[in-house]
This record gives sequence, C-alpha cells and structure tokens, in this order.
Amino acid sequence: MIKNNNSYLVRLGVLVSPLVLVLALVTRLVLAGTTFHVDLNAFTLASHYINRGEVLSFYDSVRLLPEGDPIKTLYSDKIFNYQPLSYLIPSLFYLPLPPRIDLRGLITISRQFEPLLIAYKLPFIFFDLLAALFITRLAKDQLAKKKLQLLWLFNPAAIFVSSVMGQSDMMVVFFILLSLIAAKKENYVAAALFAGLSALFKPAGLFLLPVVIAAALNISLGKAAKSTIAGFGVYLLGILAYLPSISFRTYALLAEQTGKSTFAGIAIASGTVIPWFFIAYATILILLLRKRLTLFDALALALASSLVFSHFHPQWYVWLTPWLIYKSISARHHLFWAATMSWFLILLSFDFSLHLSSFWWLGLVPNQYLFTGNLLFSNLVLLARAFLVSVFFLSADLVKEKEAPRE
Repeated sequence: MIKNNNSYLVRLGVLVSPLVLVLALVTRLVLAGTTFHVDLNAFTLASHYINRGEVLSFYDSVRLLPEGDPIKTLYSDKIFNYQPLSYLIPSLFYLPLPPRIDLRGLITISRQFEPLLIAYKLPFIFFDLLAALFITRLAKDQLAKKKLQLLWLFNPAAIFVSSVMGQSDMMVVFFILLSLIAAKKENYVAAALFAGLSALFKPAGLFLLPVVIAAALNISLGKAAKSTIAGFGVYLLGILAYLPSISFRTYALLAEQTGKSTFAGIAIASGTVIPWFFIAYATILILLLRKRLTLFDALALALASSLVFSHFHPQWYVWLTPWLIYKSISARHHLFWAATMSWFLILLSFDFSLHLSSFWWLGLVPNQYLFTGNLLFSNLVLLARAFLVSVFFLSADLVKEKEAPRE
C-alpha cells in the first residue's frame, strides 16, 4: 500500500519521502495561519472588486471612492501597484471562499491561529509547491533532482514569501523558474515567453527579455525576432486592457519600486551618476553576446544586478533562489545557505512589520527596529549586502574564450 502511494507521488513529481513532504506542508500551513502582513489586504480587496465583476476596472475602484471612505483613507488609490495577474490569479482562488471578510474587503483576525489566513495565502502556497515540483527539471541526475526539491521545500525565502507575507513574488519566481528551465534547454522563445508572463505579476521579468533576445541573436536574427514577439507580445497583451486605467498607468505600469535599482552608482559629475545596475547589466549582455556566459547564468545575473546594488524589498530575494539552489547542488555546496544567511540578516534590518510583528499575537509595534543605532549590527548588515554582491557575480561560470588559430 505504501509502495503504491509512493509511486503515485513520484508520478506527480514528488521525489522526497512522504514524511518530508508532509513536514514541509505543515510548516507552511502553521506559519500561514499564525502570521499576517498588511499587504495581503491588497489581494483580498482586489478580489472583492474583481469577483463582483470589476475585472477590467478594479485598479480605479479605490480612486473613485468618495473622500473620507475608510479604504481610501487607509490605503489611498496606490494600493493596487502590481501588474494585473498579481490580482487576477489570487481572485480565482478566492472565488469559492465564504464571504468572511468585512464589507471593505479586508481580512479580520479573531484568534491566534486563523484558518482564514491559510485560505487567503493558498494561491501563494500553491505556486510555492508547484515550484518544488518543477525545479527538478533543472537537473538530469535523479539524486540531483531530489536535492533540488529538498532544498526548495525548506527554502526559508520561499516559506517567508508564501506563508508569512502571502505575496505574488511566489508567482513571479515560478515563471522565472520556467524561464530558467527553458534556458537550460536553449529554448529561447519559451524562455522569453515565461519571462514575459512573470512580468505580468511584477515587472522584474522585463529585465530578462533583452538577455534572452541577445542570446537568441547569437543563433539567428529570426530566433531573436520570435523571442522578442513572444516575450514582449505576451506582456503587452496582458496589460492592454488596463492601459485606459489612470491608476494602472500611474501606480502599476511604472511602479515607483522599480526605481530602487538605479539609486547606487558612480558619480561622474555633480548630479550625474552611472547606476551600478546599468554597468553590471551591460557587462552581462556583452559577455553573453561574446558567448562567455550561458543564457542560464545570464538570466540569473541580470536579475541579481537589479537587486544587489539596491535597498531591495526582502521578498524579492526569492526570485534568485532557484538559480542559487541549482548552483549549490551542482558545484558550490554552501552557496545557497550562505546567501540565505545574508538575506536573513538583511531581513532583520527592516522594521518589525516585515518579520516579528507578522506574528500579530506577540503585540509588537510594526515601525520598531531590532538593535536600533547598534553600530555592530549595522555593519553586519552592510557586510551581508556586500556578500550578496560577491556571491551573485563570482558564482557565474564564465566560458573560456577560444584562442584564435595560429597562422
């Protein structure tokens, strides 16, 4: 009986033991039911409007509320500042749920363990577990596949994003993972398509499209053209219906968070700074065009270059973890955990709202910080940020340039 059950799990793509799978799932469900971050309200509020028929107009729903409305006072019309699929996909999961949110579309918590929170984090946990099934496709060896799945199931960043915060970054990373899988197979059109789909949740995927197109250009102009159409085409198709929305164009299309990547740079004149992101990104494209980088590594490094030189939001780190996990099991065994320790230290440098006060029953104030003014802790956080820069850019496998034939 157990043998049959195990073979059924293997057919589903589960390579770890059932006990490990149950432990990973229970960890997520317990954390989901005992933690809450205010950003989850944006998804429930959007679904409140979407599921009552405002599929194409929900971005403007808060803006059109009368002045003094509690929602408008609490969040303003900036509340929906992600791309359309970030709200549309969760709203599908929320359709069968009983109307146990208040009339404003916000979650109400009444106990230390709140099952309703599990229900509203379910879309993100679903994509988290889906990533655990698909990450095995990065490897061919059965043992390597099992290690990949095991590391993902106990990936602290994934658990934090899906089960503590309840954020659409879990959907972003799933489609980035599919893009990485396609890149390993040198399927440029599919890599571009999945990168474009990831951008319909958050625009990070747009950084990946020029990388895929550059790699395809090394093969042929036609393949580059097809990749361009697939990637940018699916993104434009996804946002087309929302372009008439004032709130979408103002807050979501070019969200202010995207500007974080260009803050740090080299000052070459008063008021003129070359962002480190642009320098790193341009270098990656040149190395790719010279065939010194694989598309697989170039995709991850391009994404990393948009994060490691900025004061990035902690949940964004999860985008990079499939690549880091693969690198860890393929050659650098401690890379993933070393990078994750650095990320955890960075996470603790943010105010309580992003970690300890998520456990609302602890009664901690969200705008308080750990070790306020502590010079040692501040320097440790800066060291952790510096370590991430070195980890991401020194872990790429540069391909040796072929020597020119002697005459």
